[in-house]
Amino acid sequence: MFDVQDSGAAARVGQSGGSYDARGINLNALTAPQRDSGLIGRFIDHCNSADRLTTPNSLRVYTRALEQFKDYLVSQYGHERGESTTTVDQLLLRATSSDVEGFLDQFSAKGTFNVKATVLRNFYRFLVDKEGLDKNPVTVKSKKLAVSDSPKRLLTSEEQAALLKPISFSGMRAMDVRSIILAQLVFATGQRAFTLAALKIENVKVNGSDSVTIAIPLKSSKYRLVTIEGPIAEKFQEYLKWREDYLEVNSRGRECPSVFFTTKTLNPIGDRSMRRGLAEIQSKIGLSSDISFGEIRFTKLVEMIKSNMRDPFEDQRDSREFYKYLKSLGFFSNMIQEARLIAKRDQKVRARKISRGNQKDLHP
Repeated sequence: MFDVQDSGAAARVGQSGGSYDARGINLNALTAPQRDSGLIGRFIDHCNSADRLTTPNSLRVYTRALEQFKDYLVSQYGHERGESTTTVDQLLLRATSSDVEGFLDQFSAKGTFNVKATVLRNFYRFLVDKEGLDKNPVTVKSKKLAVSDSPKRLLTSEEQAALLKPISFSGMRAMDVRSIILAQLVFATGQRAFTLAALKIENVKVNGSDSVTIAIPLKSSKYRLVTIEGPIAEKFQEYLKWREDYLEVNSRGRECPSVFFTTKTLNPIGDRSMRRGLAEIQSKIGLSSDISFGEIRFTKLVEMIKSNMRDPFEDQRDSREFYKYLKSLGFFSNMIQEARLIAKRDQKVRARKISRGNQKDLHP
């Protein structure tokens, strides 16, 4: 365990010898080999604990952002990147607001800036709570997004119809069946693809022939209940029956996992398998080749916000209940803000077209 002393500062390393910078960092120790920083590792373990249920994708984002920040500090205050764990912990504990701002200034895209800032803010909040650091050096605020900042492409109305049209499982490859149902579930629920892929059969409750409720595990043993109705619910129930028959034929006596989706070797599917499966079905069902699960989910969010707007020019930002509902579905604030800007823009464009059409009718 790394000791924290004197207002959250780390104890000095190698007092008997070595060169130190103005902060008391032993620069000679920066050449020692090391794998992962102790503080970073403990933060990742904390995020990965059973009571937090942080997704694997989020853990990768956290790790990458913190490793980038670590490398930035080493480049600013050290000579080599082969740094020791103890020295890296010192650098992280002694980081100032200026260090954080200098690191974040490297990222011009507002979305990337906000992600890195959020990771650092949570990391230092952990250090304040668990490691005795005096204060959080991350004081920057997230940047407001504009429509032009969005790298996402929404599904067109034709692509939405193609995604949701009825399909027959007969003669279709198992990977294609799995990928189509997964894409439909993402659009119907607004949940992340890897969250849905990891759910188990016991998380599903069939309410009727055209209604299904899915319980999605959250932190602290809580659940988010999402109900699907209509043709997608019917198709999902059909998929569950198809899945039973498929596993019965292909299990060959092996124990079958209880997750929604499996590979042909009966293992839970991962990110790479999901992306490959989506790429396989895009041309078959009429989706563009550059559409991702994230853009399918984002399209659902925009459509939900559009349906909540009573008037094209009315700002529904103060609709607290609807905002809380979107947050309960797992959408982040920045994502909701970005989708709301796009929804408002599209509503205004539609209103102008309607107005022009009425004027033409009045003045033929």
